[in-house]
Amino acid sequence: MRTSVLALWTCARKVRPHELRRWRGWLSVSLGVWWCALALSPVGAQVPSGAVPSVSSRSQGFILNGSSTNDFSGKSVSGAGDVNGDGLDDVIVGADSASPDGLNIAGRSYVVFGKRNNRPVELADIESGTSPRGFVINGSTANDNSGRSVSGAGDVNGDGLDDVIVGASGADPAGRYDAGRSYVVFGKRNTQPVELADIESGTSPHGFVINGSTANDNSGESVSGAGDVNGDGLDDVIVGAVNAFDGVTDSLRSGLQEHHSPLTLAISLPPFLTHVHQLLYQ
Repeated sequence: MRTSVLALWTCARKVRPHELRRWRGWLSVSLGVWWCALALSPVGAQVPSGAVPSVSSRSQGFILNGSSTNDFSGKSVSGAGDVNGDGLDDVIVGADSASPDGLNIAGRSYVVFGKRNNRPVELADIESGTSPRGFVINGSTANDNSGRSVSGAGDVNGDGLDDVIVGASGADPAGRYDAGRSYVVFGKRNTQPVELADIESGTSPHGFVINGSTANDNSGESVSGAGDVNGDGLDDVIVGAVNAFDGVTDSLRSGLQEHHSPLTLAISLPPFLTHVHQLLYQ
């Protein structure tokens, strides 16, 4: 305690350059900083044992172990908000090379609920639907690469639970090769698996699909929550289509999605950027 009081007094006394000439003010500030550093240093300070928890005694976090060989879980990860409404924020993990139900590289994503302990989470247990730690989102079709990108989406449907968005840039909606899909999956309190094939059909209560526009667009290569863009009280999402091409000039396209209402935004590159792009990719 004496060390702390001395430090505060020294700082207050020394840092007063307006009382001296300019050069003395500079010297006073320098000495004041030096005295503060010396007085506040832990040398000689007496801290009661146990007053501050040691780093080793604190819970530093927990690990999420992948389920199967070559799943590449963790290729994409994001905060998810409070998906199950328990007051703790959750996370979402993408495994875009997973093969649910034998569907090669259909991909999986895992919503892992927040928790206060540091015990490991096994994604294999979450897949089974019996773990209380979260739920799995199974890809629809072979080579979809669902989970290539994942993100929290905010509360898209206004039910008070945060939702997530999953990109599947290798999907072929209506036969459009690699046009890509994205899926908004609504928050829920149970741990039953979510099948993206059911969401595609439009009959599932667990979310909705955003279908890519044109072959090779790879929509869903990037996805993100966007907040409430149009001010209707519902959070929106944004989807990137990294390889979209309008046939005349290269363009960047993103689909901005509010609840069930698609919107496509095309931004043409300025001429000098188009020229640079042609030089790089010709």
